[in-house]
Amino acid sequence: MPRYRTHFRLDVPKGIDASVGLTLDDDRSRAWRAQIFVNGWNLGQHVNDVGPKHPPYLRKERPRGGDTLALAVLSDGRTLSGPRDVRLTLLDCAAGGAPVAPVDSPGR
Repeated sequence: MPRYRTHFRLDVPKGIDASVGLTLDDDRSRAWRAQIFVNGWNLGQHVNDVGPKHPPYLRKERPRGGDTLALAVLSDGRTLSGPRDVRLTLLDCAAGGAPVAPVDSPGR
């Protein structure tokens, strides 16, 4: 079972809300699947030869020192297995927002 592991650090500026996904690309004729782990947490799986997919979201809170991404790739051995391309994808980004402050509750 091929395994892939890398370490990365997202540098999202304070005040920016960024949704980041993990994209795995390969030829759909190759039948394999991967379990996806970030910092030891299983985010789900990617099934290469199954049609339309959405990239799994990575959590927004970042640990100090970055993240570790690991893929456990499974295949029946009839085709080559493992992703051709793995990348982080910016799915959405927003800046600002409205400030929120406590207010007094109305009387009865």
